[in-house]
Amino acid sequence: MVPRRLLWQLYPVQIAITLVALIVVTWYASYVIREFHFEQTTEDLKSRAILAAPEIGDLLRRHDYDALNELCHQIGRRSSTRLTVIAPDGKVLADSHEEPERMDNHAGRPEIAAALDGRVNPVNRFSYTLQKPMIYVAIPVIYTEGEKAVIRTSVPVTSLTVALRGIYTRIALAVLPVILLVALIAWWTTRKISYPLEAMRQQAMRFARGEFTSRLRPAGSIETVELARTLNQMAAQLDERFRTIVRQRNELRAVFDSMIEGLLIVDSNGLITGINRAGASFLEIAPERVQGKSVLEVVRNLELLDFVKRSLKSSESLEDEIAFTDPSGNDRYFQVHGVRIQDYHDRDTKGGLIVFNDVTNIHRLENMRRDFVANVSHELKTPITSIEGFVETLLDGAMDDKENAGRFLEIVAQQSRRLRSIVEDLLALSQIEQKKGKSSIEMKVQRLRPSLQAAIESCKTRATEKGISIDLNCPDELQAEINSRLLEQAVINLVDNAVKYSPAHSRVQVEANRGKRAVIVAVKDEGIGIARKDQERLFERFYRVDKARSRKIGGTGLGLSIVKHIVETHHGSIEIQSAPGQGATFSIRLPLPGSCR
Repeated sequence: MVPRRLLWQLYPVQIAITLVALIVVTWYASYVIREFHFEQTTEDLKSRAILAAPEIGDLLRRHDYDALNELCHQIGRRSSTRLTVIAPDGKVLADSHEEPERMDNHAGRPEIAAALDGRVNPVNRFSYTLQKPMIYVAIPVIYTEGEKAVIRTSVPVTSLTVALRGIYTRIALAVLPVILLVALIAWWTTRKISYPLEAMRQQAMRFARGEFTSRLRPAGSIETVELARTLNQMAAQLDERFRTIVRQRNELRAVFDSMIEGLLIVDSNGLITGINRAGASFLEIAPERVQGKSVLEVVRNLELLDFVKRSLKSSESLEDEIAFTDPSGNDRYFQVHGVRIQDYHDRDTKGGLIVFNDVTNIHRLENMRRDFVANVSHELKTPITSIEGFVETLLDGAMDDKENAGRFLEIVAQQSRRLRSIVEDLLALSQIEQKKGKSSIEMKVQRLRPSLQAAIESCKTRATEKGISIDLNCPDELQAEINSRLLEQAVINLVDNAVKYSPAHSRVQVEANRGKRAVIVAVKDEGIGIARKDQERLFERFYRVDKARSRKIGGTGLGLSIVKHIVETHHGSIEIQSAPGQGATFSIRLPLPGSCR
């Protein structure tokens, strides 16, 4: 059934009720009027018959039937009434409209029979004599003792019909304005009822669209006024609750987006309903493209998919560690926590919440710590073992052999110096790490050439021994925001490495110039070069390309690591360009003066 507006449900019903009521009332009024008119007509006919009875009785006593017939004609003309006199045997003695001799016997007429019995019985029937419906009233008349006759009066029904038709016309003319008035009143009352409801419907639609600022004006009946006030109260409460929900949602979104942990929310069917930026970054997906998609389509890691399934089924929170391989081929590690989300009554599972915590750096630092401990132990163990072995040899009697004793003591001294160098580099590296990023390291804008010149002077002795020349190319006016002592140490380590790994009678160049975005300090050598596979790990502690060669020339494996930390302290970066047999170029990029403030 097609729904209709309340106006078109109430208004036709009211009109129909009004019409039915008017029709019933009109029909009943017509019936009453018809009966009343019929009774009035019969009474009038009876009165006419009674008025004519003395004269007719007198003529009947004289048996003057011609005068009687003439009298009927006169009375009929004057009163527009048909008058008939009938003998007890049914023979018509006189009639105002027809010759008596031509008329049928009327003994069987019901009004005649009733009159002979002393009763008056009005009858409405068709007259075959006049060929029209007539109303008949008959009364008895006793003209002599023991003799009586019947006087019958009648009029055509058409006269009654004409009279009733006029009455019906007047009734109709009176009813039509009533119908129009009732229709207008019904329209007004229906509109008065439906208008507030229509306004409430439109306002409810605005509420459904989230427009809670507008309000209804209470009008109409008590019920509609109370309903309007209730809707206004509901709108105010919904507005407040929606504002609270939006505020809380924005707060949660801000919290989720600012979290360094990744968040992944799935429903009970495994469809993604939410993911924050960190989670999208961890999974390397676009957050706006995965909403509503199955986690099977988005996540390619089988361990994570299995963890999500277990989280949706488990009644307790789960924790695990999962390894990923990024597109670059690097391993990444995540600590994941999963918890099932249930409905309000804690009966059905609505989804699950997965929290990612990137522990790749922790793994890397743990590996570096293990490698560092192992490397430190190994680097310290080598000179200590050597010192211990030669000291024990000397104690066992080698001291008496002056030639070997001197050589052994020289080795002990050399290993002691190596041990001291390792300890000093470790202390220096530790101090730099502690001070990095703190204001305790004094930085100021100053010329670079003095620091570079001092670093070269510190390395000249070893370079001279190998016949290596060290050239400096730096404009006198070139400045940078530096700590001169730390920068000097970094350049010393680079130049010292260049001298160590360069062939005799080669050249080392130290250059400094101002680029578009940074001040660049480069140390170039003509040494053995470094393979690309070793360049990524070159700045790790104790990492050596050729361990045997490095130990032979006295390196500790910490020099380049110290350089990297010093450069990072200056908010700069260091790069390397090298290939086997083609030398190496180490470039330090320092921020332009004032750019790091």
